[in-house]
Amino acid sequence: MRTRSSDGLHSSAVKPVAIARDHSHGLRRLFIAVSWLTLIAGVVVYLSVRSDSSSHASGGGPAAVINQGDANLGAKIPVPPAALHTVKSFIDDAVLRKDLAAAWDESAPALRGGLTRAQWMTGTIPVAQFPPSAFAKASYKVVSSRQKQVMLLIFIFPAKGSNVPGWDYYAKLVPRDGRWVVSYFQTKGHAGPVPSGES
Repeated sequence: MRTRSSDGLHSSAVKPVAIARDHSHGLRRLFIAVSWLTLIAGVVVYLSVRSDSSSHASGGGPAAVINQGDANLGAKIPVPPAALHTVKSFIDDAVLRKDLAAAWDESAPALRGGLTRAQWMTGTIPVAQFPPSAFAKASYKVVSSRQKQVMLLIFIFPAKGSNVPGWDYYAKLVPRDGRWVVSYFQTKGHAGPVPSGES
């Protein structure tokens, strides 16, 4: 609608401004609705991905330590030096395949997997071999240490220029006949859970 102002000019600004305001109000409501939908979709996707990653952690992904009741494993203790000595020897004897006879003596029946000593001595054993020529050093981190079980995360570092990646292993040691023996030793990415509890 055109109106005449006091200076004689015609103006049609009043009506279009009202329309623009109505149009801007509709856009604002649409923007808020789209924002809410985006937020809800993001939360749903996040929860879905988080749920999937939790389920994979105990399956084909990195091994998960299953706690079968720490109370059955005795009181917390400092890592016994004898247990550390055993695992260091086991790395040389079994992982690097330097002395399979000694590795047999350092392992528990649970680790041997039903192999006879003769079968074990062929070198086809349930312990992943690290190439001896690529080995530089090993270190460890204590996962848990109790009277009846010590669990360690072992880090094996490759020699410079070897083109072999470093490996991580879970090692479980248990006391047997006054000494510590290895009852589990698998690479960290090994499918399946790391057993906990006495073996």
